[in-house]
Amino acid sequence: MCHISHLLAGLLLLLIPAYLDGARILIVLPLPLWSHYQQFQPLWETLAQRGHQVTVYNAFPPTKPIPNFKHVNFTMAKSKEFFDSLNHFEFKEQVDSKGHELIEFWYRFRTQRLLFNFGLFLSKEIFADPTFQALLQSNDKYDLIITENYFGQESLTVLGHKFKAPIIAETSYGTPHNCYLFMGNPNLYSYMPDYKFTYSSRMNFIQRLQNTALGVFTHIVGDFWYFPQQDEIMRQFSKPSDNLPYIKTMMQNISATFIYSDPILEFQRPQVSNLIHVGGIHLKEDKLPKDLEDIMTNSPGGVIYVSFGSIIQAGKMSLGMKKQLVDAFTKIGLTVLWRWKGGPLENVPKNIILRSWFPQQAVLAHPNCRLFISHGGINSVLEAIHYAVPMVGISFYGDQPSNIKHMVDLGSAVELDYHNLTEKSVVWAASTILNNRR
Repeated sequence: MCHISHLLAGLLLLLIPAYLDGARILIVLPLPLWSHYQQFQPLWETLAQRGHQVTVYNAFPPTKPIPNFKHVNFTMAKSKEFFDSLNHFEFKEQVDSKGHELIEFWYRFRTQRLLFNFGLFLSKEIFADPTFQALLQSNDKYDLIITENYFGQESLTVLGHKFKAPIIAETSYGTPHNCYLFMGNPNLYSYMPDYKFTYSSRMNFIQRLQNTALGVFTHIVGDFWYFPQQDEIMRQFSKPSDNLPYIKTMMQNISATFIYSDPILEFQRPQVSNLIHVGGIHLKEDKLPKDLEDIMTNSPGGVIYVSFGSIIQAGKMSLGMKKQLVDAFTKIGLTVLWRWKGGPLENVPKNIILRSWFPQQAVLAHPNCRLFISHGGINSVLEAIHYAVPMVGISFYGDQPSNIKHMVDLGSAVELDYHNLTEKSVVWAASTILNNRR
């Protein structure tokens, strides 16, 4: 009996260090975009499962209770309304074909201006939220803060100062150039194209000039207009006794950044050791529901999967474009699984199956999935690579054009210009892949 007691005491002593090593981690991700959160969700949940006390402020509660995991509902209603109201098809139609470099150049400037304006809009909503104010006023203790600082949330660095804890930033769409700025990484405009361009690292003179102009514009407008306003928002909702440093000073104190991409989707560049690629950690084995399993297995010619992501709503495309795509899918003749959000689609042929959601990874993992028609978001691209499904890429904004350009260069995709999206072009692109025996 004495021997058993000593054995139990020894086991308890072995468990004590594991308990003491657990960190208190605060994760604040107020952006109401599922695609941004799902990438890192497995990491947060695994940290909790391994004994760390994880507190997450965001709009996506876990589907089941997780030990050591505390979720605080933090929903940016105005920002969500803004994203839900966007019509990306109309936005693309306002821009002429990107074959004209001057038009593409102007479009990238416009995108950067929109990012600046959205960052100020989002930060004002974050700091005015009672839930966030309660966090700022709390006496909680944390050992680590994780935020998405490089997407209009620079002011969240105040949390590192408030709780006297290091910050790890995360990016959900590759490596934005303000990330280089604050992580001390060289940003060489001569051969490091901004992610908003589709240029290669071997840019010609005009492309280098445009890349430099966008970089200088972003730097100057950031220094003299954007960051002072972010700093003002942060101070407006803080106490004078907090003695806050200037916002750029706090951004420069970010300890590391998790980059949600893979080097294969980026060009060669110098990179400091605290820029860490983690693209693909969301990949997981998933099972198809029985009805989908039956549909895919019983499609002898294979299946085409169509999805434009969680933000772009296919139901908002013009009637003419809907008809072009439906006619193309009818002519191709294969079973088409189409993630459809928005208004109804009339006169749907039997080979097209519309649903508001598909288990995307499980669909791509099925051996009968032969083609993925996608907007080129980083999650979709990483999944297509992992499950070896070729793509037809139709990009809309942000990092999507660059992602698709890399896939084309890798021989894994065919790109379709949005302004050349017709029945004929879709059939051609799909046939190019489906008839390729590589």
